[in-house]
Amino acid sequence: MQKAFQFLLLLLAAAAFGVVLQSCAYRSPMNDFFGIQMKPDQVDNFQIIEFSPQQGIKYANAPDMNPRLYGWAELLVNTIKIKVTNKNESPVKYDYYIDTFGITRKDGKTFGLDKGRLEDYPSFHVIEPGESVEFLLSMPENYWGIINMRQSSPGAPSITNQFWKGENSLSFKKEDIAVITVHLAGGATIVLKPTPVP
Repeated sequence: MQKAFQFLLLLLAAAAFGVVLQSCAYRSPMNDFFGIQMKPDQVDNFQIIEFSPQQGIKYANAPDMNPRLYGWAELLVNTIKIKVTNKNESPVKYDYYIDTFGITRKDGKTFGLDKGRLEDYPSFHVIEPGESVEFLLSMPENYWGIINMRQSSPGAPSITNQFWKGENSLSFKKEDIAVITVHLAGGATIVLKPTPVP
């Protein structure tokens, strides 16, 4: 009886330890970037005022923007995860062949994000009212490098030559990104901005 009781205590302790490990491994929700539906040229009229995981997000937007279609994004090592939520009364279409995703850095350079393989892309083609869809996108790749060569004789023109560098994901930090832009097949555009650090 005592051995059975000790075994039961050991089993309960192991279960409790497993729960603690699970809670320690739990990742924070997507909260690196937030945005709503707007025309891309209206981005300056959208300001994130405050953010905290406990209180949520406060922002200011122009009246003709649509806060009922919004997105959150998380910057990972070589990928970005974007979750788009539709609180409208009508569905929002998306399509692998038409959707585009991009990052614009603070220096003004824009890079397209790679959607990956068709079979890994969300397959329903529509975000129903009250539903969300997650897109997992790869950072852009820097496949080509440039070598500038100058001939030894004075006044000779320099020669520019491209060469294959192989796969090399470009590195992005949250503080370097001005906006993430999502263009969906149904015509909706969501522009996400970095959330302030709480």
